[in-house]
Amino acid sequence: MPGPLLSLSKVLLTSSVLFQALRSIAATGKYDPCSTPGPASRGNGFYMGIAYWPGGRIVDWGATLNSTTNVAGLNPCSSTNNYNKTGISDRAYLIEQGVVFQAYELKIDTLQSLKLNKTLVDALIAEISTEEVISAVVFRAGYRSEPRYIWSADTGLTHGSGYVSTLAINAVFTRGALTSFIWDDLTCNSCSGVLSPTCIVATSAIGTQHSCTLLTATCATNTTDCSFYMYAAFSGSDRYGSTFSSNFQLTRVNQYSITSVYDKTTASVSTLLQEGATGVIGSTPVSDSTGGSAS
Repeated sequence: MPGPLLSLSKVLLTSSVLFQALRSIAATGKYDPCSTPGPASRGNGFYMGIAYWPGGRIVDWGATLNSTTNVAGLNPCSSTNNYNKTGISDRAYLIEQGVVFQAYELKIDTLQSLKLNKTLVDALIAEISTEEVISAVVFRAGYRSEPRYIWSADTGLTHGSGYVSTLAINAVFTRGALTSFIWDDLTCNSCSGVLSPTCIVATSAIGTQHSCTLLTATCATNTTDCSFYMYAAFSGSDRYGSTFSSNFQLTRVNQYSITSVYDKTTASVSTLLQEGATGVIGSTPVSDSTGGSAS
């Protein structure tokens, strides 16, 4: 059963060391989120990376693609000087900024959850030397999501503050070819709306983030509810033109109270949907029950 590529339990190491480990494993051709994905088939594996930027604002990442300049924002897989214009590659620039990387093998067209324990979020917070936020992107090869915040203490930047409970991402395919990563807006309906101090509101190039949080004071002694969950689903069609269904499962989950579902064990969601896989960053690996090769 393949597990996470790199454990964020090593987050107190320099991000350079972490990324060099990523590169060395990537060279073997296994568990590499920077490799070009093959045609997707339901049930096969799919490698996906997550990059966490302590102190990184949404604007610092840049848009996935600037419609005016036709230049993409920072991408963890880019080895060329692209967005940052500093004379070094996007990859090297992100390393210098303290970005930490994580890779997973997911099961195509299965709703899956990834959990980042609060202790590891706190380790990322301890690395902040600039803005009081932590942002994250999902990536695979040349494709990257818009950035989203997973923690904030800067109410001037994000309106609300605290530990983000949940984010939900869709990997979008057209006849098996990856085309984009799109966030599902979970809204702040379950935490009293967008004016609530526990609602992060932040605009990126494509859409606005509305995320319920738990306040830092509340999380001082709460290491369970204040963990961060990311749900991953698939939409579009596989290499044979069959429509993926896990994004509809994600919609079903979102019909329930976000705080009551997402702040509890991910197993409750898997039971609700009668299928699914869970993974804990830095602890339990993502379940892989497929016999096929990962894309």
